Amino acid sequence: DVGIATLIIKLAAQGVYDRLILSAGDGDFEDAISYVKSELHKEVWLHGSQTNLSADLQSYSDNVLWLEDMVPTIDK
Repeated sequence: DVGIATLIIKLAAQGVYDRLILSAGDGDFEDAISYVKSELHKEVWLHGSQTNLSADLQSYSDNVLWLEDMVPTIDK
């Protein structure tokens, strides 16, 4: 988790992305996401399952892509 959080901040600071789509629901990413949103003005989307995505982490995101909503498309 520490390596991913560090990479999130490093790549944002380098201007590599404007929007991050994070496929993880761990609340350990809250500080990194809060920083890239407030200080580096990046957009953060989350992707995950309704049963595994931290509610606290959701509160920081600009959008949530629910895995359950994608199942019909994946099943095709």
